[in-house]
Amino acid sequence: MVRLTAVVGAFCLLVTAAAGSPARADERHASAADGGKVVGRVTDTARRPVVGARVEVLEVLDPDGETRLVASATTGKDGRYTATAVSAGTYRVHVIPREGTGLAAQYQPAAPSVLEGDDVTVRAGRTTRGVDVALRPESQISGVVRDANGDAVPGIQVTADLFVDGIGVWISTGTTTTTASGGYTLRGLPAGIYRIGFESLATPSPFVVQYYPGVGTTWQATGIAVAVGKSVTHIDATLAAPAQISGAVTNESGAAIPGTRVTAYAMDGANYSLVSETLTADDGSYVLGGLAPGGYRVSFSAPASYTTFYPGVDTLADASTLTVEGGGRLAGIDARFVLGGWADPDDPVTGGILRGTVSSDGGAPVVGVDVTAFQLVDSEWGSLWYYAGSGVTGLDGSYEVAGVADGTYRLGFGDPAGTHLTTYYPSASDVGSATSVQVVDAAVVDGLDVRMSAAGVISGTVTVAGAGEVPPTAYVSVYRADEIDGSVSWSYVTATGLGTDGAYRIGALPSGTYRVGIDDYGTEPVYAPAFYPASADLFGAADVVVTAGSVSSGIDVVLTALAGGLVPSA
Repeated sequence: MVRLTAVVGAFCLLVTAAAGSPARADERHASAADGGKVVGRVTDTARRPVVGARVEVLEVLDPDGETRLVASATTGKDGRYTATAVSAGTYRVHVIPREGTGLAAQYQPAAPSVLEGDDVTVRAGRTTRGVDVALRPESQISGVVRDANGDAVPGIQVTADLFVDGIGVWISTGTTTTTASGGYTLRGLPAGIYRIGFESLATPSPFVVQYYPGVGTTWQATGIAVAVGKSVTHIDATLAAPAQISGAVTNESGAAIPGTRVTAYAMDGANYSLVSETLTADDGSYVLGGLAPGGYRVSFSAPASYTTFYPGVDTLADASTLTVEGGGRLAGIDARFVLGGWADPDDPVTGGILRGTVSSDGGAPVVGVDVTAFQLVDSEWGSLWYYAGSGVTGLDGSYEVAGVADGTYRLGFGDPAGTHLTTYYPSASDVGSATSVQVVDAAVVDGLDVRMSAAGVISGTVTVAGAGEVPPTAYVSVYRADEIDGSVSWSYVTATGLGTDGAYRIGALPSGTYRVGIDDYGTEPVYAPAFYPASADLFGAADVVVTAGSVSSGIDVVLTALAGGLVPSA
């Protein structure tokens, strides 16, 4: 479940993934050994101690509730806990009871979400006491998921997003999977208003993502109010088969343009969400699948050319809305490109061209670099940089982004091989710091040259103890060491999946010190988190020193099964 927000320093439309995506799922903050402590007691509302609860000390990163785990502890027989090695700062404390206790997770002192919790201030070398939490009884939401024929659908992921009153945001709070009978129960929920989503984890998915009561986008969903200790039942779903949009992309002579990126966007409140994307085949044809019934807008980005929106307009806002039925196909959504514009005999479009050369620090041409143009667009959220076209460097390092409309642009350069640092014209590290380029009267702007500095690479192989099968849901995350006020902070950098042989490679890294971790992000994880070379957490991991222009290879990790987990055979 993905929402498009805006493009700020990325090589595609920037998306914010729902909770659990590898890009944010496991960031950690390690501090100096002489940090402070957080001490308290966890009870239920009857003042009885809660044993074995996990207590997390969290740093809030932004107003949307993204957090970073700073420290954790487990309550003892008396319900007391001590979280150590906490650097000076302001935090929120999250308590997660063991499953089966009938209690809800909670933020200190009695809040359902991190945004509503109280600040806990920690001073260097000091102990912050009295951070107590009294857990309330859990609330539950349950229902049954069926297909259009009324048959039960097992294995559907069901998620609950909690509404934070007074702030107006939704935070992922719970997830579960439907059983063989199609039933599900979301347990351990704090009281509040929830939005429920249903998503198939199969590939390809036989159903489209849906939100209660049977709508295709989050903003259309109905909030479900659940009181303390109460259950709400019959939150059911009937899942629809995906719809399709199809067509073909050709040039002005009618020849196919393979490799054109075709993207479908759905309206999601005040935003457009990227919901499906594909490339045209050798014959220029394409099929956008996995669409819920509703309205969509479509863009076309031809290789080494420009981007346009159906039926031949320059912006997403001006594009036509295409309506599809559940399980059906809307055909004939074609595009025809010409040099400098979209081929429309009634309204021919021409465009400007951005040109330059990409070379290494030593002056050698860099081949195969993805070049992306971002255009400054005014919106109700202010001026934002949106994807506006792309190109690829040739054997001589030259590139061309053609067919751009008049306006203000910035250029980004990414090396798919990861051997050079991502660069924005002329030498910035992000789009916000780049230099703007003006296109006026469809002019050719030449001389937009860039030098890309060498980057480091981390590579290795992930295997499974006992020769088990490496899960396709495993991701490798990289964390960079930063020094803040004399303490070491480990900041999440990026993540990648594994090859079928368990191999991975992460490039475009500046010189520095890193640590590497692997997590199984499956709905029912089989393997425990592991950090290079053989640690259970980030704090015990070994440093990996990365040097520009070199590969730090052999960063191998062995996964072991979770306690009680059943490891699939190879």
